[in-house]
Amino acid sequence: MLNISGLKEGIVLDHIQAGKSMDIYFTGGLDKLDCQVAIIKNARSNKMGRKDIIKSKADWIRLIWIS
Repeated sequence: MLNISGLKEGIVLDHIQAGKSMDIYFTGGLDKLDCQVAIIKNARSNKMGRKDIIKSKADWIRLIWIS
């Protein structure tokens, strides 16, 4: 099993419908940020079956600024 550690600072977008993380990555402008971004695709979920997760060291201020 792959283990992606928690973040001390940053954001986590969880419970994303499986297969939609890359849409959010580009639409949300995360590709324009100069920070670490982890995209987990098809993670197991008890509620959703499969889900995507995005973790980023960016803060909300940077995300709002690029939008």
